Amino acid sequence: MANFVGVFAISILVADPGYLIDDPDSISVKGKHWMISNRLLRADKAWTTAIGIGALTLLLQASVGTAVTNCTSANTLSAQNTATKETPTVHASKSSRPGDYSQAIGEARKIARGVYQRGAPGLYGDMKGHTARPAGLSVAIAIDGQIVWSEGFGLADLEQQVPVTPATKFRIGSVSKVLAIAAVAQLYEQGRLDIDAPIQKYVPSFPDKGYVITTRQLAGHLGGIRHYRDDEPTDQKRFNSLVEGFSLFENDPLVAPPGTKFFYSSYGYNLIGAVVEGASGEDYRTYLRTHVFVPLGMDNTEADDYEKIILHRARFYDPTPDGNFKNSEYEDVSYKWPSGGMLSTPEDLVRFGLAHLHPGFLKSSTLQLLFTPMRTTSGENTGHGMGWRIRTDHRWGPELDYEHGGEATGGTCSLILYPETGVVIAAAINAGNMDFAGIPAIIAVPFLRQLEEADRK
Repeated sequence: MANFVGVFAISILVADPGYLIDDPDSISVKGKHWMISNRLLRADKAWTTAIGIGALTLLLQASVGTAVTNCTSANTLSAQNTATKETPTVHASKSSRPGDYSQAIGEARKIARGVYQRGAPGLYGDMKGHTARPAGLSVAIAIDGQIVWSEGFGLADLEQQVPVTPATKFRIGSVSKVLAIAAVAQLYEQGRLDIDAPIQKYVPSFPDKGYVITTRQLAGHLGGIRHYRDDEPTDQKRFNSLVEGFSLFENDPLVAPPGTKFFYSSYGYNLIGAVVEGASGEDYRTYLRTHVFVPLGMDNTEADDYEKIILHRARFYDPTPDGNFKNSEYEDVSYKWPSGGMLSTPEDLVRFGLAHLHPGFLKSSTLQLLFTPMRTTSGENTGHGMGWRIRTDHRWGPELDYEHGGEATGGTCSLILYPETGVVIAAAINAGNMDFAGIPAIIAVPFLRQLEEADRK
């Protein structure tokens, strides 16, 4: 594994004088500054704003040597006490790897606490130019098939003072899309879904747009279906089916002929959900629960149905400029289960990610299909496979990662797979309008560095 903490680094003063860094090739707690590689800075305007120096300064200015209110041992789930939870088997890539990650856990915990205590810049509206702090934060990381650290910080419910635990369910926003792709991949393997057939084969009610639109194109955001508009209100209408929800976009023109232009589209993924229903003969949510969540041990993942009583569901908040919170606007997500309507925990998402590192849940050829960047008809590399963003530009450390992030009303989430190291990290907060995009990758750095050192031996 290449040295991912480069010599071009950002020095950020940490409030606690005992936790400082002076070696540009290390992130160990040593000297007077914390060195973070510039490659950890994310610049992805397709679905999120770049995390900047301000965000890194905020997350590392925390008094990392002190305890955090509402972040106690009750919020923590270590690898030792997760033994009762089955995790998909992944073979270790290096026999000499360490079994003790206590130092990396300690360093990652300090970074996470810094995020919880200090927050990061707000993204838009009245929070632009202000610091946004999450009400609660949850992180989980797995290495070589085992969850080695899972911890909650802060509160899942501010009014009732309920702490975040590893079982707290967050809105995961667009991370829901990779769950939809798992269903597509299974049906494709079984020969029940032709990803290159016109979508009307499975959703005959969808209007003909004058072009063939395929599931493969929709999965790679090449289908020409539009995304949300800036002037569209948060929808508060209950839809009884995914097809009924098509009324929001089905009569609109395509943004481009299919295959010619990458155009990120959540509505395109709602259409994928209906394709899954048509190919499987099952309700979308039933299919995911039966064929994805149960086999992978994802017991805390389900649709965010406001009509249901859902155990451990977090409350959803928006930060305010004065440093407080307000309840998020009500939203009925029944129109977008496949694109942004699911609840989950970082632990469950890590289990899902682990199942994509090696053949088993899916075939090797199918994984290659998912993780091969697509191209437009003109040959332009989109940087996206089927559902997953494929990183090969060294911005985040190791040479390659597969990832997806999401922001929903009152929730933000990120899932990252490092296939060359066998590392998977997921993190979620119960707040929106916060520049959270690059933070999980930074939290993962202590583990990646420890593995790099072990692999050199």
